[in-house]
Amino acid sequence: MLSVAGAGTQAAVTHAQAGKLKRGPRGPRGYRGPRGPRGFRGPTGAQGPQGAQGPRGVAGQQGAQGAQGPTGPAGLGLQRPGFTSTAVDGDSAGRYESIAIGSDGLPVITYDGWYKLRVAHCDDLACTSATKTTVEPSDSPESFSSVAIGSDGLPLIAYTHSQVGNLKVAHCSNVVCSASTLSTLGGDQHFAFDELSVTIGSDGLGLIAFTDPKGLLAKVAHCENVVCSQATITTLDQFIAFEGTSVTIGGDGLGLVTYSPFRKLNVAHCSNLACTSSTNTEIDGAGEVGEWSSITTGDDGLGLISYLDRDNGALKVAHCSNAACTSATTHTIDTGDTGGFTSIAIGSDGLGLVTYEPPQTNIGPVKVAHCSNPECTSATVTTLFMQGLFGTADAIGVDGLPLVAYFNEAGGELDVVHCSNVFCIPFYRRR
Repeated sequence: MLSVAGAGTQAAVTHAQAGKLKRGPRGPRGYRGPRGPRGFRGPTGAQGPQGAQGPRGVAGQQGAQGAQGPTGPAGLGLQRPGFTSTAVDGDSAGRYESIAIGSDGLPVITYDGWYKLRVAHCDDLACTSATKTTVEPSDSPESFSSVAIGSDGLPLIAYTHSQVGNLKVAHCSNVVCSASTLSTLGGDQHFAFDELSVTIGSDGLGLIAFTDPKGLLAKVAHCENVVCSQATITTLDQFIAFEGTSVTIGGDGLGLVTYSPFRKLNVAHCSNLACTSSTNTEIDGAGEVGEWSSITTGDDGLGLISYLDRDNGALKVAHCSNAACTSATTHTIDTGDTGGFTSIAIGSDGLGLVTYEPPQTNIGPVKVAHCSNPECTSATVTTLFMQGLFGTADAIGVDGLPLVAYFNEAGGELDVVHCSNVFCIPFYRRR
């Protein structure tokens, strides 16, 4: 029995093995199913220790030294003298000048270019060179001009001639004033000649003070547009006015105009932006005073006026006591056949700066008076040049230093002085 059972078991094993050897080939692998969603990120493990710093790389070789560049200009205010002087135009050009600082920060100067109205746009702050353009192309009598920078950033030039004619305006087409649009104002009712002044009102439009030779009346023209192709003209006073007018915008936003009826210093305070009416006040009537006046507005919002005291051959300054300048304090600043062709500006120190020379056709020193206080009760006086004639003009550059333009009679040229300190004093040093 045992032998029979053993034989059956062995046969079953042999049969099973035979069945395994007969398995068919494996079928093709099915397509891989889509990847399941990514699980949540586990917490960040602790930061491992910092590895050791690797070795320093080999330094590269130094390149060859380049060529030396040109020497730059001298720094502002580092010149040993108190100012530098440059001849900007020659051939007897440069009389009756006016100066303003353009929207590009560079000075713009207008002047008589030997019977042609000329404009010089300085190439640098010190005006050591300039681009010069003739504004009125045809020959004409001597030109008297005044320049301001309009609300459009372009120079606006008001000008007249030494002969009776109309008030004229040139609106520059670019900051250099290489081209301009010319306009004639006033028609047959209003004429203009000799010294005049232009400023930009708080309405962004030009305001021009001038003298009408028909009766020698002080008048004001309010431009009706930025180009000043048209203007409203108003007579300020019915009395005879001598030697020039000047205009500024007071601290109340209204015009202040100086003029000299019967050689007395008067101020007209405009009642509106167009100055179609005004309040007129005599500021100084002590003798023959008030010619070649120049007015600006101080940091206190009040008018500051420079003018000639003809009786004493002296420079005087008046400081308005209120916005309308119905009263003022006056002081004599310099004496000795001087005080003509004045020009006044407010320096970067908040104090007045006046340029002037002898009156009329007297050849003499061009001077600068730096006020000692806002009222200009006294001043420090410096002589720039010994032979000036027919006008001075001053402005404060974007570097905070004064610029003075005048006619150099000895050289027959327009000279521009760039002061190296606010006083324009030679060899000035602080200690």
